[in-house]
Amino acid sequence: MIGGIAVVGVAITILVTGVISLGFISMAAGLLMLAIGLCAAGLLVLVCGKFLPWFAKGIAKLWQSLFKKKGGACA
Repeated sequence: MIGGIAVVGVAITILVTGVISLGFISMAAGLLMLAIGLCAAGLLVLVCGKFLPWFAKGIAKLWQSLFKKKGGACA
């Protein structure tokens, strides 16, 4: 995301200085990088907020079922 913001800043500078086509191309690349970064951040929040707790609960249930006593006391 930071790279996308930096490229957009450079593209605005290029647009102001006069090379319009290069400025628009750089702007498109920067905005694309920013969009990909935002999607990746959203995916990271989804994975850390939903998948990892579900996965940890599944592992805990599996662990408990493997070591649960099934019957009376053993001597």
